[in-house]
Amino acid sequence: MCHYYPPICACRYCELEDPMGLRHGQLEDSVQLHQFTHDSNEEMRWVKEREPAANSALLGDSLTTVQGLIKKHQVRESVDCEITCLYISSAHNVQLQ
Repeated sequence: MCHYYPPICACRYCELEDPMGLRHGQLEDSVQLHQFTHDSNEEMRWVKEREPAANSALLGDSLTTVQGLIKKHQVRESVDCEITCLYISSAHNVQLQ
């Protein structure tokens, strides 16, 4: 409380502390909800982006083609694993805060 204000102003300010605290809590909850919505939308986009490749019936018609498909698959797996690890790590850091 600031000592420069007359007691009536200080009293009125004190009356606002509870509503301001409630509002702060609501805003924090809203941030968490919007962050969750954003993250889940991002995950759904990521899944839809990879779904055609996962559902592909293309198996290759020669040894070279099959080896190329296997290499592409391994690259996607390693990239996806890195992204997942980063996401889990960042989600864990958010929970700690």
